[in-house]
Amino acid sequence: MAAFTTAQISKLTGDQMAALTTSQIRTIATDDLQQLTNAQLRAISTDAIKTMLPEQLTALTTAQISQFTDVQVGVMSVAQVQAIETQDLAAMTNLQVQSMTTAAIRGLSTTQVQALTAGQLANLTTAQVNNLSNDQVVALTTAQISKLTGDQMTAMSTAQIAAIETADVQQLTAAQLQGITSAGVKALTTDQLVALTTAQISKFTAEQVGVMTTAQIAAIETADLAKMTNDQIAAITTAGIVALGTAQVQALTGTQLANLTNAQVTAIETADIAALTTAQINKLTMDQMPALSTAQVAAIETADLVLLTNSQIETITTAGIAALSTDQVKVITTSQIKALTAAQVTALATDVSVIATDQLRLLNDEQIAAITTAGIAALTTDQVSNLKATQVAALTTAQITAIEAADTLVLTQAQINSLSQDQWNAISAANRTAMVAAGKTAPY
Repeated sequence: MAAFTTAQISKLTGDQMAALTTSQIRTIATDDLQQLTNAQLRAISTDAIKTMLPEQLTALTTAQISQFTDVQVGVMSVAQVQAIETQDLAAMTNLQVQSMTTAAIRGLSTTQVQALTAGQLANLTTAQVNNLSNDQVVALTTAQISKLTGDQMTAMSTAQIAAIETADVQQLTAAQLQGITSAGVKALTTDQLVALTTAQISKFTAEQVGVMTTAQIAAIETADLAKMTNDQIAAITTAGIVALGTAQVQALTGTQLANLTNAQVTAIETADIAALTTAQINKLTMDQMPALSTAQVAAIETADLVLLTNSQIETITTAGIAALSTDQVKVITTSQIKALTAAQVTALATDVSVIATDQLRLLNDEQIAAITTAGIAALTTDQVSNLKATQVAALTTAQITAIEAADTLVLTQAQINSLSQDQWNAISAANRTAMVAAGKTAPY
């Protein structure tokens, strides 16, 4: 073949080209190759294609390269594909590029990768995408990344996902983001998550949010967190809830808070409970309130506590009520006092002594009877003397016995007259004598 002139080479028929041996193809000079017609090129056997020298492929014109069949391209070696010039590569058809082996795709230089058109990229097989090297992924331009399909995103390995540059991440569409596998989502770097826009963050599926690591959740910006859907927020793991910073917790909307699962509510750190705004605390549901731990209840700021609804107050567990500090009990409103269940009143124990006198008078008979004997003993003289007669009548004999001697002396005649025989007898003989000596009339 070396003896053939360019003019002679150009006259070979398709059948003659197909008959050329692998050694004959390799001897065709580069100048002669540039004169081959489309038909001649397409007639070259796959075996002959495999043996073409890289420099022969480099010598072919852009128009010639685009004429190879997809079968011919499919047998090209890594070295051969690497020899294709960038402008030639960009002119190849989508089917030609799609026909390249995964090894050939992985062998493309970063310059060649950047030369791929949007159409070529979008038509890569999932196997080809999966075989891109991390360096190739990094080399992809923002415009190129934006053309990857959802299925191609799904095919990307965790290393590839982590390799996408932050500027490129910001151009990912909802379909692309949702195409990332759970493993891929977990591979996203915190820098990538920070780079995502508010609109993008809100496009992750609940399942994807559910696999995010604590570091990833902690990296979500407050503005983005506030725009996440209720389903997304509810999908955050309890460990993720623990990882939220105070600013993030304060960024949660009332609706988002109201949609937290009980397990998530329990997971909120006490410092974050304290940081919740009054408006946020007020959105906790009656199902969520019982989920608060004793430490969480104790962490509620007094300014927030006084604005809890009666429904919220009455659903706090007795352990939670028992955990209230003296300062918290002091600020409980009149309406909230009336909403306490008998069991909750019992849980207050000696803290009933800090309830305002006028509020104590609002307790019904069931609530009064629920006060512990220690709580009765802890009542101040002013509290005892201001109990309504009907409330005194509702006290159990054990409670009557628990009233301190000094406090029995301040019982009013109306209170004494409300006592039953058993209640009167529950007061020690010495105390009864002292009461009569103080000018009170024995009811029996």
